[in-house]
Amino acid sequence: MVDGFWVVGCYSDSAKAAFMTEFIHVINSLAPGGAERHLCRLLQCLVSAYPDDRHTVVTICELNERLQVPDGVRYLPGPGSRRLGLLIAIPRVLMVLLLRHQPCIVGWMYHGSWVAGMIHVLLFGHVRATLNIRHGGSLARKKIKRWMMRSLRWLSMRGIPFVFNSHVARGVHVEIGYRLDSSVVIPNGLNLHRHRQLALEDCPAGVEGPGRMIAFLGRNHRDKGADLLPAAMGPILGNHEDVRLVVAGTGTGLLEPLFKVESDRYGFDMSRILLLDHVENTAPILRRATVLFLSSRTEGFPNVALEAMALGVPVAYRSVGDLPLMLDGLIEGAETDQEIVAQCVQLLQMTQEDRHELSSLLVTRVEDEYDLGRTSQLHRNMWLGKGLSDG
Repeated sequence: MVDGFWVVGCYSDSAKAAFMTEFIHVINSLAPGGAERHLCRLLQCLVSAYPDDRHTVVTICELNERLQVPDGVRYLPGPGSRRLGLLIAIPRVLMVLLLRHQPCIVGWMYHGSWVAGMIHVLLFGHVRATLNIRHGGSLARKKIKRWMMRSLRWLSMRGIPFVFNSHVARGVHVEIGYRLDSSVVIPNGLNLHRHRQLALEDCPAGVEGPGRMIAFLGRNHRDKGADLLPAAMGPILGNHEDVRLVVAGTGTGLLEPLFKVESDRYGFDMSRILLLDHVENTAPILRRATVLFLSSRTEGFPNVALEAMALGVPVAYRSVGDLPLMLDGLIEGAETDQEIVAQCVQLLQMTQEDRHELSSLLVTRVEDEYDLGRTSQLHRNMWLGKGLSDG
């Protein structure tokens, strides 16, 4: 997934405003990742709660996998070329504006694009936009992204509200000159009932097995810390014969040679490690996990941690992004590779009574603070311009 911004908005015909509102969500990314999946979940919740609302999802580029938009949402996939997609998307939006009797409020999701900034200039006065920014601490390390974000600070200066899904993303943008008083944090939400239903589905072959299980769910990327996994898991698997490891994520099969080195070093059988590629529904894996292991070097608001918490699964994690806030008072984050290994072992060795207590607290945290019904309402209020109040 390409890190990006969301700019989401709505259109209301004055004659129909009492019962119909139309939202247009334009996505400029190359692959359906966490941000796109969360948007689809958000729309599913809003379609159920507000059946008279109309939603249209437009992708500027042809994604490598079709978005699973909910029933009742119009889906307009774009062409394969990003540049061609921009040329097609701009007239689409302009046509929408011209055909309405009242000004539209149009939505965009883009990747630090100056083109999208120029569109705002052209349509300023006709468009009320809310920019939803999802990337986290990785922005601070990427100079080109920081440059692009600086070039769009004027949007903040014009009073356009920014919605961040993590406090770390908000902090990075404030550092480079964005207005704090025109921004708000609305965390990702989760439909607990739906998530628990998904967790009851069949696991991928090989996941079921005896003993305790550590799960790592994430693509093979430096930001996700997948390269740290073999060295971290070696001593754990070597010293705990009943522990297995399940890894699911694009490209993680490439880690097999590194795991083989650790297997020879610590004397455990490679059959205790299952390397899967991309898994669409990871909830059944989480339901069977004893611990979720997150070795990310940078994060914003990780959905996988929220999904684990909702099923009562403890999370061993590095203190990055909003993870320390999500798990505040429940599980203390690690600062080093050695600390996260020690934390994982500690969670594996919890008594049944302590684990049950912690699991209950994790589920309660999600129910109280990250329910999708609540967070989706906060988003809709922002799209409708009903005020700026921290979520």
